[in-house]
Parts: sequence; C-alpha cells; structure tokens
Amino acid sequence: MQYLENSIIFPKIIGKQLNVSTWAILVALLAGGIIWGVSGMVLFMPFVAILKIISDQVDEWLPLNILISRKGKLNQPPDPKHKEE
Repeated sequence: MQYLENSIIFPKIIGKQLNVSTWAILVALLAGGIIWGVSGMVLFMPFVAILKIISDQVDEWLPLNILISRKGKLNQPPDPKHKEE
C-alpha cells in the first residue's frame, strides 16, 4: 500500500498542484533519488516546477514545456493582434 501511495498517488497529487505532468514528477523523483538520495527526491520536485515556470516564459524552451506540462501543450492566451477570419 505504501509503495502504491509513494509511486502513483503522491506524484499525481503533487503534479496537479504544480501543473506539471505526473511522468515529469516520477522522473524527478527517480533522478533525485539516484543523485542525492532522499533529499534529492524532495529537492528535485521544486526544480521541475521552476523549469515549468521558466519554460512558460521562454519561447525557445517550448519542447521542454510540452514535455513537462500537464496538458502537453503551451498554455498561452491567443495573440490579440492575430485575428481569425
């Protein structure tokens, strides 16, 4: 039961709150655990959230935004200068 909670439920809840995909949180937990152990698992989740915020603002980081975004696409409002006819 604890394995289920730590592996599936926890990343899904954290990912929803941070607006980051569950897979990105799982990869961050795995990478953090390999690199720094338990403290890395805790620290890498905010790093992914920071990367998500930065990738929302920087156009060159669109592929990273698509990869770690919860919806899989860039969430920007439409350009007011561009009108569909």
